[in-house]
Amino acid sequence: MRKPFSLFLALITAMSLFAAAIPVLAAPGFSDVEGDRWSADPIKYAVSEGYMKGVGDGRFDPDGDLTRAAAVTVLWRREGEPEPTEPGGFVDVPADAWYSRAVAWAREAGVTCGVSDEYYDPERPVTREQLAAMLFRYSKYAPVSVPERAGLDAFSDGGSASDWAEEALGWAVEAGLI
Repeated sequence: MRKPFSLFLALITAMSLFAAAIPVLAAPGFSDVEGDRWSADPIKYAVSEGYMKGVGDGRFDPDGDLTRAAAVTVLWRREGEPEPTEPGGFVDVPADAWYSRAVAWAREAGVTCGVSDEYYDPERPVTREQLAAMLFRYSKYAPVSVPERAGLDAFSDGGSASDWAEEALGWAVEAGLI
């Protein structure tokens, strides 16, 4: 079972590792974010910093899935929306899509790769493994000190982690994201 807000909270928590502190902020003005919601403060932070903008019509969709496109867009916005030097190169990322520059930047920066050489699958919900890998790669781009990699033995499903994601998951555990 996916836990979309666990992924979102991990992403916001990771960003707070790069920021000084999460300030107390005014309500973001979304009709679907109550002030006493457990994720209200991280949402306020993400919106105030310009990392996230909601889904339109005055909604944030806090129970929705975090897509692969949205995940890299948050990191791209955190970096000040740098202009990529090359187009993204994925056949499923239209040049005029709201996330196309973010995907191209993330690929150039080594933050993400596609589900294959040709496809990015931008609208697919990001998995914990994928998000851990993105954040791990991003930590090399915007360095964060995490001294060691934790093992996954403490998790009942730790042995089912994909080989390509084990190092990133170990980093995410040690960093306190998982």
